[in-house]
Amino acid sequence: MKILIIDDDKELTGLLKMGLEDFHHQVYIANDGVIGEEMAMKNEYDVIVLDVMLPGADGYMVCKTLRKNSVKVPVLMISSLDSPLEERAGFIAGADDYQIKPFEFEEFHKKIMFLYMRSKLV
Repeated sequence: MKILIIDDDKELTGLLKMGLEDFHHQVYIANDGVIGEEMAMKNEYDVIVLDVMLPGADGYMVCKTLRKNSVKVPVLMISSLDSPLEERAGFIAGADDYQIKPFEFEEFHKKIMFLYMRSKLV
């Protein structure tokens, strides 16, 4: 599975990349919203992991732009913002799921697999 992670936390993205590669996933990383959006528009991924608070363009704007441009890839939005309003904003922007940081890798991986499998049923 090809996974794009858009998050400016280099320590977190490094850990997620290592963990996902242990499951034989191909992982691509963007540490900026604008760069991540460009990568998502130009390349095909199976799942996009998208942080809310990003330099360049926040995750809500990136997700809205992807959906506006008919990018149908499942998006798992991740954030340390854990209010119901923030979660709802993620879904309104077009995210398929929302994960609060910090999280356990096993839970994170399970959500990614669920999004991937669900996308193949449609």
